[in-house]
Amino acid sequence: MTRMRYTAVWCDNGSAPLAGVLEVGPASLRFEGRSADRQALLSVAFGDIRGFHLARAPRERLLGRPAIVLDVGSADPIRVSTPEPGALHELLDALTLAHKSVRASGRPRMKGSAETDEGFAPPKETEIKRIVVATDGSPDALTAVREGLSLAEHFDCAVTFVCVRTPSASIFAHPLHQLAIDEELTRARRAVDEAMKLAVVAGVDADYEILDGSPVEAVLDVARRLDAWLLVVGSRGRGAVQGALFGSVSRALVTHSDRPVLVARERAALAVA
Repeated sequence: MTRMRYTAVWCDNGSAPLAGVLEVGPASLRFEGRSADRQALLSVAFGDIRGFHLARAPRERLLGRPAIVLDVGSADPIRVSTPEPGALHELLDALTLAHKSVRASGRPRMKGSAETDEGFAPPKETEIKRIVVATDGSPDALTAVREGLSLAEHFDCAVTFVCVRTPSASIFAHPLHQLAIDEELTRARRAVDEAMKLAVVAGVDADYEILDGSPVEAVLDVARRLDAWLLVVGSRGRGAVQGALFGSVSRALVTHSDRPVLVARERAALAVA
């Protein structure tokens, strides 16, 4: 399949749509975009798409525009729209070709799967487990990244890196607060870029999210939305003051998470249920 790239708007969890690009590769769809309070990269293998259709109902449209709705097994489907002429029909054709390729592989169809004129439920042997790794680019966070990637490689999991921008209250009182906010975004982007490079070296399927708000709530929200198998977090964060903050984040995740949490430390990993 020829690689295609489109300007796109997409939404994967019922929140504000993200503006960016959609890339159709030989084996997967790659979404990347940002909204006012979120930046994300999402990779979806063709084999993970259970069904798809062209949106007809107003509630399924995206910003009032026609959209393709992808069922990937999560609570909310992925909706994607593009202003480029003919792009939605090209995407439907690409998904149909992907379906034929998956069927040609000879793998058994999932129980209860179905095929329609507009969509399909592709064969899929098992659900891919996902590990969510919190990172802020600090040395301890990189320890968590490496530990998460090691586990993902061993257990054949996918990984989502989560970095939460947490500008201090003093930033908003400063006349150059926008510059400080931009620097915080640059720091977050650097953290996920470094994590993604390590994932490429490890050969692990990975994506990322950069969010604003409470680190604990943001990480837990992503973990629940993706039905993560495990959370991995470092024991401390950036610098002495930030380290105390990140330490409180790891403690809060251990206390409030509804799934296992691994607090990673240099040369040792402490698993906490």
